[in-house]
Amino acid sequence: MAQNRSGFTPTGDLLLVLADPVPKATAGGIELPDTVREAQGKATRTGIIVALGTLARQHPRLEGVTEGDRILFPRYAGDMLPIDDELYLIMRGESVLGPSTKPPNYQLNYARPSMEVFGSIELPKLVMPNA
Repeated sequence: MAQNRSGFTPTGDLLLVLADPVPKATAGGIELPDTVREAQGKATRTGIIVALGTLARQHPRLEGVTEGDRILFPRYAGDMLPIDDELYLIMRGESVLGPSTKPPNYQLNYARPSMEVFGSIELPKLVMPNA
């Protein structure tokens, strides 16, 4: 379970989520360019619930979800609270899409062979006129 080292305790229908970081490199050690990391950051995100407000515990979307559970939420959900090297999000229960059993694999569909992306390219034949 994620520890609340933010110093913030949510009240009402708010919850505090420790956002999963966007990876800087692939599992094989290849550095990802900023454009790829930005595209990954725009996708649906995941995080671990660190703390729930009293009303958030009763929200229909958070039914059966407790502290320490991983959830899915839209990219622009919540307000950022950067503490030390961790990014916390303060969001409402209505922003949660639902629980998630595993983090998404952002590496999919980024490294594909150029033939797969562009297909086969046939060059036109040049006909040289008789001089």
